[in-house]
Amino acid sequence: DGAAGGAPTAASLRAAREQVVAVVRRELQRGRSVVVGGYSEGCLVGLEAALRTPGVLGFVGVNGMAPPPSDEHVATFPVRFVNGADDATIDPAAAARSLAALDRPGASAVAVAGAGHGLADDEGRLLDWGLRRLGLGCISLS
Repeated sequence: DGAAGGAPTAASLRAAREQVVAVVRRELQRGRSVVVGGYSEGCLVGLEAALRTPGVLGFVGVNGMAPPPSDEHVATFPVRFVNGADDATIDPAAAARSLAALDRPGASAVAVAGAGHGLADDEGRLLDWGLRRLGLGCISLS
């Protein structure tokens, strides 16, 4: 978020993206497989970072939007968005349109009936569902 917990700014989003890029590059240099995930605003930041970092295997976003297309998007990997159909914060149709605007093969979005925007067990299940669609099995969030 922006300064003092306010709305994010272009500068705060850029700084967050660069932090994610640094972590992803470090893990790739260590020989690890990297899949990036994001929730809400983290979808925008995480996907932007992943698209700028060759070697990422995939991205799963929960209740978020994709960044606008950019010439700096060099990485190619499957992208899955899982949004709650009852999300009052992020319109799932708008999220799907934002992902389609990236015009990337292997990108898909699904709206899950009965799910909203809050971060709770439902979102963990949505993230797990998205990871399974990437063929990566489930993860443990702690």
